[in-house]
Amino acid sequence: MVKVIDIKKVSQIEAESVVSAFERLNNLNVTVSGAEGLTSPRRQLDEEIAKIIFSKDNLGFNSSTEMTNFFELFLADLVEDRRL
Repeated sequence: MVKVIDIKKVSQIEAESVVSAFERLNNLNVTVSGAEGLTSPRRQLDEEIAKIIFSKDNLGFNSSTEMTNFFELFLADLVEDRRL
């Protein structure tokens, strides 16, 4: 099952926080592969998105940071497995 955020339920403040984090990442002009794990330059963007998801459905996580950590490590594992 794939879950997608209903953009109509995202507040302007939440949307602006994601846009700001994306702009900061974009301004770094770095390449990310997904294999970075918890030290990704994309971390702040991931955290802002996780805050929104967590506020709508915690998916069993205790915090949005815990959610971010899980999915960043999951992505790193997925990228590494695809390289094999």
